[in-house]
Amino acid sequence: MKEVETKTILVVEDEPLLLEVISELMQREGYRVLAAENGAVALDRMKSARVDLIISDIRMPVMDGVTLIKAIKAQGTYFPNVVLVTGYSDISNRDAYDLGAGGLLPKPYEHEDVMALVRRSLTDREELWRLPRQTEKFPILQAVFDSLPTALCGGLLAFGRGGFCARMREEVGEGRVSLEVKFEADQRGIIGEGIVRWVETREQMIGVEITSLADPCRDWVAKLSAQNRTWSFIPRAARAAHAVPQWLDFH
Repeated sequence: MKEVETKTILVVEDEPLLLEVISELMQREGYRVLAAENGAVALDRMKSARVDLIISDIRMPVMDGVTLIKAIKAQGTYFPNVVLVTGYSDISNRDAYDLGAGGLLPKPYEHEDVMALVRRSLTDREELWRLPRQTEKFPILQAVFDSLPTALCGGLLAFGRGGFCARMREEVGEGRVSLEVKFEADQRGIIGEGIVRWVETREQMIGVEITSLADPCRDWVAKLSAQNRTWSFIPRAARAAHAVPQWLDFH
């Protein structure tokens, strides 16, 4: 319980009842809680406290949740974990994960859903990736690149804090997948499981959250993800749109 008590959660919600309910839920779980009725107040709260996780509504007066996250990023000091709460189609999954959110919570939601997302968000990424692989059979997402530098510099692949985006050939649906991404010259790969969080068919791009990694690749993938300077959870695009494709295959 000691580790939980050290975590500080900032709840940002303009509806007083919801603000109270979520705050009390977090307190019962042992977290330290700060409350704010809009993004402007939230920024003020963060001046005097280091926050580990922000649970923020998107639609709010004065300053909405998206503007809040952009303001935090612009400060360039540190970026806490973020869960965005929405009851509307305020933001696409692609934009939310690129902004830096590690999760989206649709309204209405159950307390169990909130807590599962909070616990996941507050767990170190490398520790999360140690979770055992599912026994269920998932479709296999395969890719073979000449090397990691070639894929990154060529705009075929881009990493975020929680996953990656990549070019794809065939139409892919959102959902759980097994990962078999190989970099031949490096003799390395991304072997594990993930969730396709968004698909952009017109641009032939997909965004994948990594959920589990095999032992041989976990450490170096974690270091690679930690180097992401844009604070995106999953980037919305690889850098070079004109690159010659080396396609992802979906089986």
